[in-house]
Amino acid sequence: MMILQRPTGPSTAMLPHVSSNRVPRIRWTPDLHRCFVHAVDSLGGEDRATPKKILQIMNVEGVTINHIKSHVQTYRSIKHEEHIQEAAARANEYVREQTPAESVNSSATVVTSSWLHC
Repeated sequence: MMILQRPTGPSTAMLPHVSSNRVPRIRWTPDLHRCFVHAVDSLGGEDRATPKKILQIMNVEGVTINHIKSHVQTYRSIKHEEHIQEAAARANEYVREQTPAESVNSSATVVTSSWLHC
């Protein structure tokens, strides 16, 4: 079982007061995030993994289902943006491959991620 260490130092002195019925914030260290990603991957990816199962696999003292839910939301959002950027890059490459070299000029239209609405 991994044990979560609460952050200490000047950055934590500025955190607002947390009432006794709320769980304090945690810092997602690289090791803690790696544990999270391992759990997500073992469950079939960010779209199939559920917070409850992730929490069970991680088995880290001090991490709650609410911590996991919040982190899953952020993680899925980042992954979704990566997929959009990859699709835009593939579309740009396809346009370059389909366009004869002599007809390419500086005013050529290039597909960007803002054009894709997935």
